[in-house]
Amino acid sequence: MKRNSLIVVLVGALIALGGATTWLMIGQRDLESQLNLKETEIADGQATLVQVFSEQRDTLDSNDEALAAAEAELSALRSAATDVAPLVQTQTALGSGPTATPAPTLAADEDAPPQIRIRLGEPEPIKIVGEPVEIIASASHPLGIASLNILVNDELLLAQDPFDPRMDIAVSEWTPLEAGAYEIKAIASTIRGRTSDPVILQIEVIETDDAEVLLDTQLRLIEKNVQELRGLDQKDALNVNVIDRNNLQENIGTDLLGEFTREQADLDVLVLSSFDYMPRDYPLYESLVELYGFVVLGYYDEETDSLFVISDDNVLDEEEKLTHAHEYMHALQDQHFTLADIQSGVLDADATLALRALAEGEATLLELAYQRQGYLTGEQAAVSNPILSLPEAIPAPNFVANQLAFPYVRGQEFLLGFFEQGGFEAINLIWQNPPASTEQILHIDRYLAGDQPQVVELPAEAILAELGAGWEQVAEDVFGEFNVIEYLSLALTEDEVNPAALGWGGDRYGVFYNTSTDERVMVMKMVWDTPADQAEFAEAYTKWAEILLGNETYDGGGENITCWQNQTDQQCLVILADELFITRSESAELSNKLIPLLTR
Repeated sequence: MKRNSLIVVLVGALIALGGATTWLMIGQRDLESQLNLKETEIADGQATLVQVFSEQRDTLDSNDEALAAAEAELSALRSAATDVAPLVQTQTALGSGPTATPAPTLAADEDAPPQIRIRLGEPEPIKIVGEPVEIIASASHPLGIASLNILVNDELLLAQDPFDPRMDIAVSEWTPLEAGAYEIKAIASTIRGRTSDPVILQIEVIETDDAEVLLDTQLRLIEKNVQELRGLDQKDALNVNVIDRNNLQENIGTDLLGEFTREQADLDVLVLSSFDYMPRDYPLYESLVELYGFVVLGYYDEETDSLFVISDDNVLDEEEKLTHAHEYMHALQDQHFTLADIQSGVLDADATLALRALAEGEATLLELAYQRQGYLTGEQAAVSNPILSLPEAIPAPNFVANQLAFPYVRGQEFLLGFFEQGGFEAINLIWQNPPASTEQILHIDRYLAGDQPQVVELPAEAILAELGAGWEQVAEDVFGEFNVIEYLSLALTEDEVNPAALGWGGDRYGVFYNTSTDERVMVMKMVWDTPADQAEFAEAYTKWAEILLGNETYDGGGENITCWQNQTDQQCLVILADELFITRSESAELSNKLIPLLTR
C-alpha cells in the first residue's frame, strides 16, 4: 500500500493552529497596551490643555512643551512597534475597509493636509440601539487647524473650532436610534483652507443585547469585513459553529484526525523514524490528540463547508475574532482557488506543504491586516513584520512543531513582498500559479524563475524484487528542501545546513517493510541543480552521519560508496555522476543487496 505518509500532520481538516497566531498576538499585545495607555495619557493631557488655555492663556506655551514631550514619547513607542517595513503601506492596498489613521504628528509640509485620527471610547464595533457611543477625534497641523468636524452617515454631529490652533480634540456622544450599519467620519481643515480626506470608522448597531444575537452579529460582521478587505465574495453557504474546548476534544477524533487511526499513526512512525524524526516507539496518535487540544483555536472543514471557532463563553474576544477571520479566509480560498488540492492527494507531500504555506501565509497576512486596519479596536496601526513561533512547551517532536510552523512563518514571508507591492490582487495571481515546492517557498527567486522540481523515479519494483518475499512498500513520496533542512538539522548547525540544502533539484524516497521480521529499509534518490550542489550536500551528509552514527566508516564496495553502522542501523551514501542515493537498513546484509542495484 502506497501512502503519502511522511507529512503526517497534514491529515484532517485545514486547521488554524494557534501556535502561529495566538502567540503572535500575545507577543504584540504588551507593546500595543503601552501604546493605548500612552494615547489615553496624551488625550487626557490635551483635554487639560484645553481647559487651562481657556482659563490661563499665558501658561499655554509651557503646556505645549509638555504635550510635545508626550507626543515624542508616543512616537518613540510607535517606532519601536514598526521598525520593520510595514505590511500595509496605504489604506488602498488593503481594500476599502475604512478605519482611523495613526496618531497625529506635526506635518513638515505646511501645505500638507491635517493629520487626523478618530476612535471610539469603547472600541467594540457592535453597538446597541439607544446606548450612547463616545466618539473621539483629533487633528493637528503646524500652521493651524481651522475646523474639526464629526459626521455620522454624512450628517453633521459636531463642528468644532479649535482652542489650540495647532492641535484640536473633539469629543462627542451620539446615541443611535435605529439598527443598521453606520459610518462615522472625521474631517478637518487648516487655516489655509486645506481640507483632509475623511477618516472613517464603521460600526454595526443592533436592536438587542441578547447573547446569541450579539454572537451572530459578531460573526457576520467579521465575515463582511474579510470580504471587503480581501476583495472576495462568499459564493456558497457555510456552517459556522462556535464551540468550547470540551467540544473540540470530542471533534479531534472525528473532524481533525478523521480516518487517521492508531494503526495508520504507527505506520507513519515507521516512516518518520527512518529519518530520525522521532523514535520507533513514539506514540504519535496520542501525541496528535494532545497537540490539537493544546494549540487549535479553530478550523475549517472543507468536506462539510463547516467552520469552527473555539470560545468557552460564546463571546468572541480579539483572539477569537482573528481566528474566525483566519478560518473564514480559508473558506473563501476554498470557494475561489485550489484549496482542495491540499487534501485530494493529487500532489506530492512537498508540493502539498508548499500549497499549504500559500494558504496559511495568506490567512496570516489577512489576520494582521484585519487587526492593523482597525476592525478590532477602531484604530488603524502601522503594520510590523512579526516573528511567528510555536511555544517551547508544544507536546510534539521538533520536526512536528517545525512543520506546523512552516506554512504560517514561511508562507507569510513568501507572500510579504508581493503583498507590499500589490496587495491581495498580487496574491490572486499567485493562486493562479501556486508554488510547486518548499524550495520555491524558501527562495522566492526560484519561484519567480519558474524553477520547477525535477521528477525523480525510484526503482521501487526492482528494490522489492531484490529484497525478496515478505517485503512491501509502505510509503513513497517527495522529501523536498524543507525536509532536507530538517533532516540535516538533527546534527548540523544552521550555517552548515542551509548551504548544503541549497540547490536541491528533486528527489523520491521509499520505505519498505517486512512484517514477519519487523525489518524496514529506506531508499532515497536525490538530484541537484549542479555537481557542486551535489558535492556540498554529500559533504554535509557525511559529517551528519559521522556525528549521529559514529566516526568509524565501512567501505560499501566502491570509491563513492560509504556506509556508517551503529547498534541498530546501517546507512549508506552512494554518489553517482548526476544523482545520489541514501539507504538505511537494519543490517549490512540488506545494504549489500541494494547497493549493486542502485549503481547499475
